[in-house]
Amino acid sequence: MKTNGNHPANPTEVTLVDGEICGAQTGESKGINIGLTKREMFAMNSTNDFDELHSDVRFLIVGEYSPGVNSPNYLKYLTKGRAIWKVMQADALIEALNKEE
Repeated sequence: MKTNGNHPANPTEVTLVDGEICGAQTGESKGINIGLTKREMFAMNSTNDFDELHSDVRFLIVGEYSPGVNSPNYLKYLTKGRAIWKVMQADALIEALNKEE
């Protein structure tokens, strides 16, 4: 079975009952999807070790070297790098799950 990263991580069937949205987790995705996709969930749960990577590896991920911890742009650099790194890990996991044995 192939894993589609854009499918919901926890498919929920949603109905409207007396003006209230009610839902129940199902095995399949039908109609309206709410919640995280598998890709988003994998990214959220991946390791956050971007800071521990070698500076040249971080450059390959972000496209620039760190401005240095004393720079006002350092936090922006770290946040961007961590986000990109987490998505890369999620995509690698989906690819590995989809490999034919």
